Amino acid sequence: MVATGRFHRGRDRFPEAETWPALYTALAAHVALGEQMRHTSPVALRRLNVLRLSRLRVNLQAVLVACDPAGCHELAIPGIHLDELCDPRDYRLTHRIGDAARSVAEALMIPSCTRFPEDNLIVFPDQLLGGSELTILDTVDPELSLEYESPS
Repeated sequence: MVATGRFHRGRDRFPEAETWPALYTALAAHVALGEQMRHTSPVALRRLNVLRLSRLRVNLQAVLVACDPAGCHELAIPGIHLDELCDPRDYRLTHRIGDAARSVAEALMIPSCTRFPEDNLIVFPDQLLGGSELTILDTVDPELSLEYESPS
């Protein structure tokens, strides 16, 4: 991975030996779009027009679920609040969680920072076990009509 994200380290900030890949997925399209919007600045709005949404079939054998069983949109890691995981500037805690998760699982189920009730599944492709699979079922190129005038 070139760019660092919440639950993985990329070569933009870390030496190659300290990086690992992650595939960020969501359990619903609106969650995926909401997560993307959280990280979009006014300057980057035009890039939303090149987004592609893919529906996947995910068959994994080991998923670490960091969600409250009563409702996965709540975090179930004692002593940590979801707001701590959603800081867009400080990834130290989420990198520790991602690194720990990938040492025992192929993926991490985590509440979305969008606060929608559906959640995120972070897949660690380098940790996939034999028999696990990710299959693209279909792909949609949303037609987004974004016009943005920069403030004068």
